[in-house]
Amino acid sequence: MKLRWRSSRTTTGSCVLTLVIVTVLQQLGCTQRESQTTDIERVLSRVGTWKLNVAKSTYDPGPPPRNATRTIEALGNGTRQRTEGVDAAGNRVAYEYSANYDDKDYPMMGSGTPNEADSIALKRIDNFTVDATLKKAGTVVQTTRGVLSKDGKLLTYTSTGNANGQPTRSVTIWDRQ
Repeated sequence: MKLRWRSSRTTTGSCVLTLVIVTVLQQLGCTQRESQTTDIERVLSRVGTWKLNVAKSTYDPGPPPRNATRTIEALGNGTRQRTEGVDAAGNRVAYEYSANYDDKDYPMMGSGTPNEADSIALKRIDNFTVDATLKKAGTVVQTTRGVLSKDGKLLTYTSTGNANGQPTRSVTIWDRQ
């Protein structure tokens, strides 16, 4: 890219030159753009701690878990997620995974994974929507669409699947903490 220096004694000319320099530097990643968008990106991000709103969530078949908390971190081109809580029978749930948004399978570790899944593949649809495919031994056991609300305060997961030959469907609502 060539830049030409033009000398100008007018205020308008210096404003245009400043605008051109700032635009070129922004394109090269040499400005403080990150500090200007951090607050917006934080609101539109899934990163943070989320608490399951059991009262607003639906499970078919039920019953719902007693409680759950999900911690989401940014990790390169993907995410690291940890979910902890107590299921309907009073058993501890604690599982986690790290995955990129590349629609490839990544391992899930821990106890109480949805439909006993052992891997997950994530695909970002847009800034607010992520699709997940959960598998057990290579067979799809659940598909989920996660949608972040426009204000960044609610995360809604709509899931359909199959657990031990029985169809499952849930809509879970998570509140940002």
